[in-house]
Amino acid sequence: MPSNNTNSTPTKRLFLGNLAYEVTESDIIQKYVTMGKVVDVQVIRDPKRYSRGYGYVEFENLEDAIAAKNHFSGALLKERDMIVDFAKEDPLKTEFGQERYKEARTRNPEKFEHQFRPKKPKLSPTKKGPGGSERIRQSVYDQRVHGARPGKKFARRTQGK
Repeated sequence: MPSNNTNSTPTKRLFLGNLAYEVTESDIIQKYVTMGKVVDVQVIRDPKRYSRGYGYVEFENLEDAIAAKNHFSGALLKERDMIVDFAKEDPLKTEFGQERYKEARTRNPEKFEHQFRPKKPKLSPTKKGPGGSERIRQSVYDQRVHGARPGKKFARRTQGK
């Protein structure tokens, strides 16, 4: 059952709502490639990489997007009725949106610093015990913690001992 609440301006990019959480980009491509050339597919995910239940598909031309919207609105995908509508333009891609983003960065730089902060180098684990915090080799740590086995070279050296 197609939805009647549509975005007034047709675009090449479609919004897909009410997606099952196990839907992947390849599932969407398999379904929508029959309507025309698909340029981009996104399933929106949270920081833990779980699906948020919606996504986007973009076609090469507008006619294919209109046909896909009419054809797949209310269609089943993994036993859930999809909501298909024309997506609004990404605000960051517009000139006004870029100006607002720059203004927000200058007003609140602490909110945006995590995007550009260099990652700290990973340090090797330390020994815990009466001797203090002496660094140990990463391979020794991996062997003790993860059950990693030493390589052949190390095994040959220790066989005779």
